Amino acid sequence: MTDSSSISAVKTLLHAVLRRGHELISCEVTTRGRRHYEVHVVPVSDMSTAVVESFDKVAKAVRRHAELSWLLRESGWEPMPADEPVHPATAA
Repeated sequence: MTDSSSISAVKTLLHAVLRRGHELISCEVTTRGRRHYEVHVVPVSDMSTAVVESFDKVAKAVRRHAELSWLLRESGWEPMPADEPVHPATAA
């Protein structure tokens, strides 16, 4: 049995969705508590190809998110406005 006090809820610290044509990709920073940060890059049309990188400092995770976002923009991906709905079914 798992002690529920040892399980930390995942919290999203930073999230961006980028679009290129009909493709969508999600790039986010999450935390499960102090010293556990992750950067997730998830193609919405094929979540099985998601990439997750772990960091022990929030600054490193945020820096990596910024680097990946920049690389995606340089490759033709455009940030979606925060108020624009994401419809994964139409992303393929």
